[in-house]
Amino acid sequence: MTIATKISVAIAGAALVTLSTFDVVQAQTVILESASLGSTGGFGGFAVDADNFLGWRFQVDSTLQVTEIGGHFFTFTEPNFGNSSIFGAIVPLNTSNALPKGTPFLPEEVLSAVTFNPGFPSIDVAVPLSVTLAQGNYALVFGSGLFGASGLGAMPFNNPELPGTTFDSYFSWNGTDWENNGTSNAGVSGIRFFLKGQLVTQTNIPEPSSIFGMLLLSTLCTFSALRLRHKADNTAISIK
Repeated sequence: MTIATKISVAIAGAALVTLSTFDVVQAQTVILESASLGSTGGFGGFAVDADNFLGWRFQVDSTLQVTEIGGHFFTFTEPNFGNSSIFGAIVPLNTSNALPKGTPFLPEEVLSAVTFNPGFPSIDVAVPLSVTLAQGNYALVFGSGLFGASGLGAMPFNNPELPGTTFDSYFSWNGTDWENNGTSNAGVSGIRFFLKGQLVTQTNIPEPSSIFGMLLLSTLCTFSALRLRHKADNTAISIK
């Protein structure tokens, strides 16, 4: 009966070890960007307005908590050019070369959007934006005429593109349709998009109590085995 009780205690200890774990969440700061920053202070580039959106495709390999988006821009500040603001939005894509589904967007496909005013002349702008992206394909789009933005501006094309950025990384909205880079014009290049965030990973680690439980379990099993052996020896002697 004593041995059976000790074995039951050992089994209970094993169950405790199995359940007693906790998750450690680790975050690593990352920057995804199409190009490094060229010279600022300019006033030429590819148009960004209500009929001209510019988009950049990117891929996320693990959960990413976005904290900022941005790029190299300017907007005209005269009253006849609207409120001098443009918008930035993140949308999911079905594949790495897909386009947004709406005209221009479906309500459910805009994961997050923000409106901001770059000003004149051109500067590198970072704007707070919070959204969690799962593994998959996405696009960062800048434009006007939506989300309260009515400005007219441009994205300079003097930014050195980084490895991984290709002609097909970009796409645009022409006021009627989405189109891949170069479909109806020479295409864009050298424009700077970026986003910053935290790559989030989760690791399952035993709690300190579980480690103690494993030590206790090992001790109980060893003690029970010794008692069994000792009782068997005593039984053998009594038979003689």
